Amino acid sequence: MLDIGIGTGLFAEFFAAQGAHIVGVDLSPRMLVHCAEKHPDWSLHEGHFLALPVSDASADLAVSAFAFHHLKTEERPAALLAVMRALRPQKTFLLLDILFRDQDAKAAARRALEGAWEEENYATLDELLPVANELGLAATFTQVGALHAAVTI
Repeated sequence: MLDIGIGTGLFAEFFAAQGAHIVGVDLSPRMLVHCAEKHPDWSLHEGHFLALPVSDASADLAVSAFAFHHLKTEERPAALLAVMRALRPQKTFLLLDILFRDQDAKAAARRALEGAWEEENYATLDELLPVANELGLAATFTQVGALHAAVTI
């Protein structure tokens, strides 16, 4: 399992408990040190969506939890291509983040949170679907909380 933005490894622990071999990628060397201290048997690499330091078709599953919003909008197609390159054919990318179904839902969340809203480049499904479709990929959207959603590609 490839975890992009692994951080300290908290999310990947779930998959490791199910028997998955964990390959983690993160921008932060400091996070990777913390992760390696907790999980010395995992394969950890410094990198990011646009430069995944893994072999082609090397993962059965790729996940990213709360890292995708750090990408610029124009970087998203290349990031999805990089993830698809790392996956074996017909395998899955699970994207968890602060995601919205559309711009209206995003605007409603911004209004509801008022001063607590942190402006970052949060994606919307209506932005991701054309990118996924252009790449020949199907995407499904699942709302998992008021602000959190999962997109499975």
